Amino acid sequence: MRQTEQINRKWYEICKDANVRRWILIIRVETAYSPEMRARSIIESPARIRLASGSSGRMPGATQRRHGVGTVEVNVFVAQQRGRSLMSLALDEALYRLVSALQRRSLRKGMFGTPMIVSSSDLIGHRIISTGHFESREIEGFDFILADPRGAIGEDIDWTGSFVDVGANIGIYSIRYGARFERTFAVEANPLTFDILKANLSLADVGTVTPICSGASDRQGTASLQVPTAGLLGWARLGEDIDWQARSVTIPVAPLDDLLDAQGPRSRVSLMKIDVEGHERQVLLGARRILERDAPVVFYEALSGADGQACSRILLDAGYDGFFTLKRPLNVLAPWRAQPVRFEAVDPARIDAAPLICAIKRGAAKAVA
Repeated sequence: MRQTEQINRKWYEICKDANVRRWILIIRVETAYSPEMRARSIIESPARIRLASGSSGRMPGATQRRHGVGTVEVNVFVAQQRGRSLMSLALDEALYRLVSALQRRSLRKGMFGTPMIVSSSDLIGHRIISTGHFESREIEGFDFILADPRGAIGEDIDWTGSFVDVGANIGIYSIRYGARFERTFAVEANPLTFDILKANLSLADVGTVTPICSGASDRQGTASLQVPTAGLLGWARLGEDIDWQARSVTIPVAPLDDLLDAQGPRSRVSLMKIDVEGHERQVLLGARRILERDAPVVFYEALSGADGQACSRILLDAGYDGFFTLKRPLNVLAPWRAQPVRFEAVDPARIDAAPLICAIKRGAAKAVA
Protein backbone atom coordinates (compact mmCIF):
# COMPACT_ATOMS: atom_id res chain seq x y z
CA MET A 1 0.00 0.00 0.00
CA ARG A 2 2.85 2.35 0.85
CA GLN A 3 4.40 1.77 -2.58
CA THR A 4 1.06 2.55 -4.26
CA GLU A 5 0.79 5.79 -2.30
CA GLN A 6 4.32 6.75 -3.38
CA ILE A 7 3.46 6.02 -7.02
CA ASN A 8 0.31 8.11 -6.79
CA ARG A 9 2.26 10.95 -5.17
CA LYS A 10 4.75 10.88 -8.02
CA TRP A 11 2.00 11.03 -10.64
CA TYR A 12 0.35 13.83 -8.68
CA GLU A 13 3.55 15.86 -8.99
CA ILE A 14 3.57 15.23 -12.74
CA CYS A 15 -0.04 16.37 -13.03
CA LYS A 16 0.67 19.39 -10.86
CA ASP A 17 3.51 20.37 -13.20
CA ALA A 18 1.01 20.08 -16.07
CA ASN A 19 -1.40 22.45 -14.27
CA VAL A 20 -4.08 19.79 -13.97
CA ARG A 21 -5.92 20.50 -10.73
CA ARG A 22 -8.66 17.90 -10.82
CA TRP A 23 -7.61 14.68 -12.44
CA ILE A 24 -8.10 10.98 -13.00
CA LEU A 25 -5.28 8.61 -13.85
CA ILE A 26 -5.73 5.49 -15.95
CA ILE A 27 -2.40 3.68 -15.97
CA ARG A 28 -1.43 0.73 -18.11
CA VAL A 29 2.01 -0.75 -17.41
CA GLU A 30 3.74 -2.91 -19.99
CA THR A 31 6.56 -4.77 -18.26
CA ALA A 32 7.74 -8.24 -17.34
CA TYR A 33 8.59 -7.06 -13.81
CA SER A 34 6.55 -7.93 -10.75
CA PRO A 35 4.44 -5.08 -9.23
CA GLU A 36 7.06 -4.61 -6.48
CA MET A 37 9.92 -4.31 -8.97
CA ARG A 38 7.84 -1.93 -11.08
CA ALA A 39 7.05 0.33 -8.13
CA ARG A 40 10.65 0.34 -6.95
CA SER A 41 11.91 1.17 -10.44
CA ILE A 42 9.58 4.14 -10.76
CA ILE A 43 10.23 5.50 -7.27
CA GLU A 44 13.96 4.93 -7.05
CA SER A 45 14.81 6.30 -10.49
CA PRO A 46 12.83 9.55 -10.86
CA ALA A 47 15.75 11.20 -12.59
CA ARG A 48 15.52 8.69 -15.45
CA ILE A 49 11.90 9.50 -16.25
CA ARG A 50 11.60 10.94 -19.74
CA LEU A 51 8.37 12.84 -20.30
CA ALA A 52 7.04 12.76 -23.89
CA SER A 53 3.57 13.62 -25.08
CA GLY A 54 1.73 11.26 -27.43
CA SER A 55 -1.46 11.60 -29.44
CA SER A 56 -2.51 8.02 -30.15
CA GLY A 57 -5.46 6.86 -28.13
CA ARG A 58 -6.27 10.33 -26.81
CA MET A 59 -9.61 10.69 -25.08
CA PRO A 60 -11.82 13.79 -25.45
CA GLY A 61 -10.69 16.44 -22.98
CA ALA A 62 -7.64 14.39 -22.03
CA THR A 63 -3.88 14.63 -22.29
CA GLN A 64 -1.79 11.52 -22.84
CA ARG A 65 1.65 11.25 -21.28
CA ARG A 66 4.11 8.44 -21.89
CA HIS A 67 6.83 7.72 -19.35
CA GLY A 68 9.78 5.42 -19.99
CA VAL A 69 11.73 4.13 -16.96
CA GLY A 70 14.47 1.80 -18.12
CA THR A 71 12.51 -1.06 -19.66
CA VAL A 72 9.29 0.03 -17.96
CA GLU A 73 6.72 1.95 -19.99
CA VAL A 74 3.62 3.45 -18.43
CA ASN A 75 0.80 4.96 -20.50
CA VAL A 76 -1.12 7.59 -18.55
CA PHE A 77 -4.30 9.44 -19.39
CA VAL A 78 -4.83 12.62 -17.40
CA ALA A 79 -8.43 13.80 -17.72
CA GLN A 80 -10.19 16.60 -15.94
CA GLN A 81 -13.25 15.53 -13.97
CA ARG A 82 -16.33 17.43 -15.00
CA GLY A 83 -19.30 17.55 -12.71
CA ARG A 84 -22.78 18.06 -14.21
CA SER A 85 -25.23 20.42 -12.58
CA LEU A 86 -28.88 19.51 -12.21
CA MET A 87 -29.75 22.41 -14.53
CA SER A 88 -27.48 21.13 -17.32
CA LEU A 89 -28.85 17.61 -16.97
CA ALA A 90 -32.42 18.90 -17.11
CA LEU A 91 -31.61 21.02 -20.17
CA ASP A 92 -30.12 17.97 -21.92
CA GLU A 93 -33.29 15.98 -21.23
CA ALA A 94 -35.54 18.81 -22.46
CA LEU A 95 -33.55 19.21 -25.68
CA TYR A 96 -33.60 15.45 -26.25
CA ARG A 97 -37.38 15.37 -25.88
CA LEU A 98 -37.76 18.35 -28.22
CA VAL A 99 -35.62 16.73 -30.92
CA SER A 100 -37.47 13.44 -30.49
CA ALA A 101 -40.80 15.23 -30.96
CA LEU A 102 -39.48 16.99 -34.07
CA GLN A 103 -38.20 13.71 -35.45
CA ARG A 104 -41.58 12.00 -34.97
CA ARG A 105 -43.29 14.94 -36.68
CA SER A 106 -40.80 14.84 -39.57
CA LEU A 107 -41.62 11.17 -40.17
CA ARG A 108 -45.35 11.95 -40.30
CA LYS A 109 -45.15 15.06 -42.46
CA GLY A 110 -41.84 14.59 -44.27
CA MET A 111 -41.24 14.16 -47.98
CA PHE A 112 -39.70 10.70 -47.93
CA GLY A 113 -42.20 8.40 -46.24
CA THR A 114 -39.34 6.43 -44.72
CA PRO A 115 -36.69 6.97 -42.02
CA MET A 116 -33.48 8.57 -43.27
CA ILE A 117 -29.95 8.16 -41.95
CA VAL A 118 -28.29 11.58 -41.73
CA SER A 119 -25.13 13.15 -40.33
CA SER A 120 -25.82 15.01 -37.08
CA SER A 121 -23.33 17.73 -38.05
CA ASP A 122 -24.66 18.28 -41.57
CA LEU A 123 -27.12 20.98 -42.64
CA ILE A 124 -29.15 18.36 -44.51
CA GLY A 125 -29.43 16.33 -41.33
CA HIS A 126 -30.56 19.34 -39.32
CA ARG A 127 -33.32 20.10 -41.81
CA ILE A 128 -34.56 16.53 -42.16
CA ILE A 129 -34.58 15.84 -38.41
CA SER A 130 -36.37 19.09 -37.58
CA THR A 131 -38.81 19.38 -40.51
CA GLY A 132 -38.69 16.21 -42.63
CA HIS A 133 -37.89 18.39 -45.65
CA PHE A 134 -34.84 19.60 -47.51
CA GLU A 135 -34.71 21.90 -50.54
CA SER A 136 -38.50 22.03 -50.43
CA ARG A 137 -38.72 24.55 -53.30
CA GLU A 138 -36.63 22.33 -55.59
CA ILE A 139 -38.49 19.17 -54.54
CA GLU A 140 -41.84 20.84 -55.20
CA GLY A 141 -40.51 21.95 -58.58
CA PHE A 142 -39.64 18.32 -59.41
CA ASP A 143 -43.09 17.19 -58.26
CA PHE A 144 -44.73 19.85 -60.45
CA ILE A 145 -42.85 19.12 -63.67
CA LEU A 146 -43.17 15.34 -63.29
CA ALA A 147 -46.92 15.54 -62.67
CA ASP A 148 -47.78 18.33 -65.13
CA PRO A 149 -44.91 19.25 -67.48
CA ARG A 150 -47.14 21.31 -69.74
CA GLY A 151 -48.38 23.34 -66.80
CA ALA A 152 -44.82 23.79 -65.51
CA ILE A 153 -42.85 24.58 -68.69
CA GLY A 154 -45.38 24.49 -71.50
CA GLU A 155 -44.08 21.23 -73.01
CA ASP A 156 -45.22 17.61 -72.95
CA ILE A 157 -42.46 15.36 -71.62
CA ASP A 158 -42.16 11.59 -71.94
CA TRP A 159 -40.84 10.47 -68.55
CA THR A 160 -40.36 6.81 -69.44
CA GLY A 161 -36.73 5.86 -69.08
CA SER A 162 -34.02 6.52 -66.52
CA PHE A 163 -33.24 9.17 -63.92
CA VAL A 164 -29.59 10.11 -63.31
CA ASP A 165 -28.89 11.75 -59.95
CA VAL A 166 -25.33 13.17 -60.05
CA GLY A 167 -24.29 14.29 -56.60
CA ALA A 168 -26.87 12.02 -55.00
CA ASN A 169 -25.60 12.78 -51.47
CA ILE A 170 -27.59 10.66 -48.98
CA GLY A 171 -30.32 9.85 -51.50
CA ILE A 172 -32.92 12.61 -51.16
CA TYR A 173 -33.88 12.75 -54.86
CA SER A 174 -33.06 9.13 -55.68
CA ILE A 175 -35.32 7.83 -52.93
CA ARG A 176 -38.19 10.21 -53.62
CA TYR A 177 -38.24 9.68 -57.39
CA GLY A 178 -36.44 6.40 -57.99
CA ALA A 179 -39.55 4.21 -58.01
CA ARG A 180 -41.25 6.17 -60.82
CA PHE A 181 -38.47 5.50 -63.34
CA GLU A 182 -37.41 2.25 -64.96
CA ARG A 183 -33.93 2.76 -63.51
CA THR A 184 -32.26 5.40 -61.38
CA PHE A 185 -28.49 5.90 -61.21
CA ALA A 186 -27.35 7.58 -57.98
CA VAL A 187 -23.80 8.87 -58.54
CA GLU A 188 -21.96 9.98 -55.40
CA ALA A 189 -18.23 10.79 -55.22
CA ASN A 190 -17.68 11.01 -51.45
CA PRO A 191 -17.05 7.46 -50.14
CA LEU A 192 -18.38 8.33 -46.67
CA THR A 193 -21.58 9.85 -48.05
CA PHE A 194 -21.89 6.89 -50.42
CA ASP A 195 -22.08 4.50 -47.45
CA ILE A 196 -24.97 6.53 -45.99
CA LEU A 197 -26.63 6.61 -49.43
CA LYS A 198 -26.52 2.81 -49.67
CA ALA A 199 -27.96 2.46 -46.17
CA ASN A 200 -30.82 4.83 -46.99
CA LEU A 201 -31.58 2.99 -50.22
CA SER A 202 -31.74 -0.24 -48.23
CA LEU A 203 -34.08 1.35 -45.67
CA ALA A 204 -36.35 2.72 -48.40
CA ASP A 205 -36.25 -0.59 -50.30
CA VAL A 206 -36.02 1.14 -53.69
CA GLY A 207 -34.81 -1.71 -55.87
CA THR A 208 -34.67 0.32 -59.09
CA VAL A 209 -31.82 2.56 -57.85
CA THR A 210 -28.22 1.68 -58.76
CA PRO A 211 -25.66 3.50 -56.55
CA ILE A 212 -22.33 4.39 -58.20
CA CYS A 213 -19.36 5.52 -56.08
CA SER A 214 -17.36 7.73 -58.43
CA GLY A 215 -16.86 11.31 -59.44
CA ALA A 216 -18.52 12.32 -62.71
CA SER A 217 -16.22 14.56 -64.74
CA ASP A 218 -14.89 15.22 -68.24
CA ARG A 219 -11.97 12.77 -68.05
CA GLN A 220 -10.97 9.32 -66.87
CA GLY A 221 -8.59 8.97 -63.93
CA THR A 222 -8.42 10.11 -60.30
CA ALA A 223 -8.95 13.41 -58.52
CA SER A 224 -8.68 14.93 -55.05
CA LEU A 225 -12.00 15.38 -53.29
CA GLN A 226 -11.92 17.97 -50.51
CA VAL A 227 -14.10 16.67 -47.67
CA PRO A 228 -14.92 19.11 -44.83
CA THR A 229 -13.54 18.00 -41.49
CA ALA A 230 -16.58 19.52 -39.75
CA GLY A 231 -18.83 16.78 -41.16
CA LEU A 232 -20.70 18.86 -43.74
CA LEU A 233 -21.06 16.06 -46.26
CA GLY A 234 -22.80 18.15 -48.88
CA TRP A 235 -19.85 20.56 -49.15
CA ALA A 236 -17.33 18.03 -50.46
CA ARG A 237 -15.98 19.18 -53.80
CA LEU A 238 -13.31 18.43 -56.37
CA GLY A 239 -10.35 20.80 -56.67
CA GLU A 240 -8.42 23.01 -54.29
CA ASP A 241 -10.53 26.17 -54.35
CA ILE A 242 -12.02 25.96 -50.85
CA ASP A 243 -12.15 28.29 -47.88
CA TRP A 244 -12.81 25.80 -45.07
CA GLN A 245 -10.84 23.04 -43.36
CA ALA A 246 -10.91 19.79 -45.28
CA ARG A 247 -9.10 16.53 -45.77
CA SER A 248 -8.21 15.32 -49.24
CA VAL A 249 -9.53 11.98 -50.48
CA THR A 250 -8.39 10.48 -53.78
CA ILE A 251 -11.36 9.17 -55.77
CA PRO A 252 -11.91 7.72 -59.26
CA VAL A 253 -13.46 10.03 -61.85
CA ALA A 254 -14.91 9.28 -65.28
CA PRO A 255 -17.19 10.87 -67.88
CA LEU A 256 -20.85 10.30 -67.09
CA ASP A 257 -21.27 8.71 -70.52
CA ASP A 258 -18.77 6.01 -69.55
CA LEU A 259 -20.16 5.52 -66.04
CA LEU A 260 -23.60 4.73 -67.42
CA ASP A 261 -22.31 2.60 -70.29
CA ALA A 262 -20.52 0.45 -67.71
CA GLN A 263 -23.90 -0.35 -66.11
CA GLY A 264 -25.01 -2.33 -69.16
CA PRO A 265 -28.04 -1.85 -71.43
CA ARG A 266 -30.47 0.82 -70.25
CA SER A 267 -33.37 2.89 -71.47
CA ARG A 268 -32.95 6.52 -72.48
CA VAL A 269 -32.22 9.08 -69.79
CA SER A 270 -35.30 11.27 -69.40
CA LEU A 271 -34.25 13.26 -66.32
CA MET A 272 -30.87 14.34 -64.97
CA LYS A 273 -30.04 16.27 -61.80
CA ILE A 274 -26.49 17.63 -61.27
CA ASP A 275 -25.51 19.10 -57.89
CA VAL A 276 -21.76 18.72 -57.44
CA GLU A 277 -20.58 21.94 -55.80
CA GLY A 278 -19.10 23.77 -58.78
CA HIS A 279 -18.14 20.77 -60.95
CA GLU A 280 -21.33 20.88 -63.05
CA ARG A 281 -19.57 22.13 -66.20
CA GLN A 282 -17.20 19.14 -66.24
CA VAL A 283 -20.10 16.74 -65.66
CA LEU A 284 -21.95 18.16 -68.68
CA LEU A 285 -18.82 17.96 -70.84
CA GLY A 286 -18.55 14.28 -69.94
CA ALA A 287 -22.21 13.65 -70.78
CA ARG A 288 -22.34 14.83 -74.40
CA ARG A 289 -23.59 11.51 -75.76
CA ILE A 290 -26.45 11.46 -73.25
CA LEU A 291 -27.38 15.07 -73.99
CA GLU A 292 -27.36 14.62 -77.76
CA ARG A 293 -28.93 11.14 -77.94
CA ASP A 294 -31.43 11.17 -75.06
CA ALA A 295 -32.16 14.91 -74.64
CA PRO A 296 -33.11 14.58 -70.95
CA VAL A 297 -34.58 17.40 -68.90
CA VAL A 298 -31.54 18.68 -66.99
CA PHE A 299 -31.53 20.33 -63.56
CA TYR A 300 -28.15 21.73 -62.56
CA GLU A 301 -26.80 23.81 -59.71
CA ALA A 302 -25.20 27.23 -60.35
CA LEU A 303 -22.99 28.35 -57.47
CA SER A 304 -22.41 31.62 -59.31
CA GLY A 305 -23.63 33.41 -62.40
CA ALA A 306 -20.39 32.53 -64.19
CA ASP A 307 -20.82 28.83 -63.38
CA GLY A 308 -24.45 28.85 -64.52
CA GLN A 309 -23.65 30.59 -67.80
CA ALA A 310 -20.75 28.23 -68.52
CA CYS A 311 -23.15 25.29 -68.14
CA SER A 312 -25.80 26.98 -70.28
CA ARG A 313 -23.31 27.39 -73.14
CA ILE A 314 -22.60 23.65 -73.15
CA LEU A 315 -26.31 22.90 -73.16
CA LEU A 316 -26.96 25.43 -75.93
CA ASP A 317 -24.31 23.71 -78.05
CA ALA A 318 -26.13 20.41 -77.43
CA GLY A 319 -29.40 21.88 -78.74
CA TYR A 320 -31.10 22.95 -75.50
CA ASP A 321 -33.26 26.03 -75.96
CA GLY A 322 -35.39 26.43 -72.83
CA PHE A 323 -34.03 27.54 -69.43
CA PHE A 324 -36.01 28.08 -66.24
CA THR A 325 -35.48 29.02 -62.63
CA LEU A 326 -37.68 27.91 -59.75
CA LYS A 327 -39.50 30.66 -57.90
CA ARG A 328 -41.93 30.71 -54.99
CA PRO A 329 -43.76 34.07 -54.96
CA LEU A 330 -44.83 34.78 -51.39
CA ASN A 331 -48.26 36.24 -50.70
CA VAL A 332 -47.71 38.07 -47.43
CA LEU A 333 -51.34 39.23 -47.42
CA ALA A 334 -52.56 35.64 -47.23
CA PRO A 335 -49.85 33.70 -45.39
CA TRP A 336 -52.26 30.85 -44.61
CA ARG A 337 -52.67 29.99 -48.28
CA ALA A 338 -50.46 27.60 -50.22
CA GLN A 339 -47.46 29.31 -51.84
CA PRO A 340 -46.86 27.22 -54.98
CA VAL A 341 -43.56 26.94 -56.83
CA ARG A 342 -43.47 28.00 -60.48
CA PHE A 343 -41.02 27.82 -63.37
CA GLU A 344 -39.88 31.17 -64.76
CA ALA A 345 -38.12 31.38 -68.15
CA VAL A 346 -34.63 32.90 -67.97
CA ASP A 347 -32.13 34.13 -70.53
CA PRO A 348 -29.25 31.58 -70.51
CA ALA A 349 -26.75 34.43 -70.97
CA ARG A 350 -28.04 36.10 -67.78
CA ILE A 351 -28.33 33.13 -65.46
CA ASP A 352 -27.48 33.99 -61.87
CA ALA A 353 -26.58 31.77 -58.91
CA ALA A 354 -29.40 29.31 -58.14
CA PRO A 355 -29.82 26.00 -56.31
CA LEU A 356 -31.16 24.42 -59.52
CA ILE A 357 -31.65 25.61 -63.11
CA CYS A 358 -33.92 23.61 -65.44
CA ALA A 359 -32.91 23.16 -69.10
CA ILE A 360 -34.98 21.47 -71.79
CA LYS A 361 -34.68 20.70 -75.52
CA ARG A 362 -38.10 21.67 -76.83
CA GLY A 363 -39.92 18.90 -78.69
CA ALA A 364 -37.04 16.45 -78.22
CA ALA A 365 -38.77 14.19 -75.71
CA LYS A 366 -41.77 13.69 -78.03
CA ALA A 367 -39.44 13.04 -80.98
CA VAL A 368 -37.45 10.44 -79.02
CA ALA A 369 -40.61 8.79 -77.74
